Amino acid sequence: MAKRLAGLEMGLGLALALLGCGESEAEPQSNVTNGRAGSGGSAGVAGSFSLGLGGVATGGVATGGASNAAGTDSGGASASPHVCGGAPEPACPAKVLNGTVVADNAAEWAALEGVTEVNGNLMLMSPLGLDTLSCLEKVSGTLTLDFFAEEAEAKLWGLRNLKSVGGSLYIKPDEGLEVDCGFSRLTSVGGETYATGGSVDVKGWLRGHLDLSALKVVQNLRMEESSLEKVTLPSNTTLTRGQLALIRNAELSEVAGFSGITFKNDGILVEGAYSVKITDNPLLSECRARELAQLLIAAGAPESGVTVVNNLACAQ
Repeated sequence: MAKRLAGLEMGLGLALALLGCGESEAEPQSNVTNGRAGSGGSAGVAGSFSLGLGGVATGGVATGGASNAAGTDSGGASASPHVCGGAPEPACPAKVLNGTVVADNAAEWAALEGVTEVNGNLMLMSPLGLDTLSCLEKVSGTLTLDFFAEEAEAKLWGLRNLKSVGGSLYIKPDEGLEVDCGFSRLTSVGGETYATGGSVDVKGWLRGHLDLSALKVVQNLRMEESSLEKVTLPSNTTLTRGQLALIRNAELSEVAGFSGITFKNDGILVEGAYSVKITDNPLLSECRARELAQLLIAAGAPESGVTVVNNLACAQ
């Protein structure tokens, strides 16, 4: 598959950054109704739901609960080949690169060997040198992973020690990319660039278990058209209320975490923008999707900006 031009990608990255700052995607219609029965969906798939003031029915489906320790391997068909979590690895000697850093060929990847901090944006345009990033703990700007697997399926094991991204995190693989403990120690996204927090955006063939349970600073969490089987969201912390999107993730069957969460408002409301969109996830319980939506609504998200439709029908 031909690689997109870097200039185009920078433009898309800027557009996403604006989205994270409140200029969010407009959602002209909502599939949430008050006090009415939800419409029927296709066999085994739930339709739009009614959201009453009394909360959300669980339908006998487990609701996620507290998340596992950061980086814990979830098992399953795409289990990590490494054991995630455990004691932190010894810190590497400080090595800082300043300015925008691009890694696309062997020489550029070699320059990242042993780097502990990038003081600027980091753009990873090829998957072939990801293991050289095992010392990386901080990116002060935006981190973008936009590549396709040129020779073999890639893994994010090299990013297991990353703790902070000052801007937003964009993960856009065009071919198979295994999480493999990547980002499991990530605690802050957007804390240095945006007063309200940044965004974690996944669009493409990322698979496995994306464990974001260690996050303490983030605003928008969006996963679209991925191959993720499980996502663990933060728990027991205070986050700035933003957008939550889980859209067309064919393999996603479990969303854990989001327990003990307190949301604070940033005071930014964009007319017509969505706050929750959980749609077309055939293996994710509609009841769990409603529960996640209710958390944002209870924190002040307008119900007109909530869409939960075409997920797995709740167990009876």
